[in-house]
Amino acid sequence: MSFPNGTVPTVLTVHPTPLYEIGLCLVGFGYLWFVLRRRTLAPGVMLAATFLAMGVERFITEFWRFDSGVYAMYAYANGGTSLAESQRVAFEIATKAHFAFAGLSLAQVLSVGLVVAGVLILLVQRRKPAREIPAAVGR
Repeated sequence: MSFPNGTVPTVLTVHPTPLYEIGLCLVGFGYLWFVLRRRTLAPGVMLAATFLAMGVERFITEFWRFDSGVYAMYAYANGGTSLAESQRVAFEIATKAHFAFAGLSLAQVLSVGLVVAGVLILLVQRRKPAREIPAAVGR
């Protein structure tokens, strides 16, 4: 994506969702690194926990993300009729896209898929009979 004269329009106020994502990712990483890493886990459990953490993180941050505002500003900067009209059109596009997924963005739908995959991995691991897992070298 590019903007006229290489400048990003800054008229609209938006949430700093990348900062929210960084914070939530650090919390998830901290849990995975400092808690789960020190335990002897069955194969796939760390992957499942990662899927769960990333799915929850993205699902939460998507509530504050409103990308269509950027598209509206882009349309306005490239000769749109008015800022309000550009925003209205962008909002309609975003609303129709969200309606297809019951009010959720595509990223949220994919996040739900990640959470479901993580839960399924954990359920499959619970059903497998317990077996001896060799200790990791260097712990």
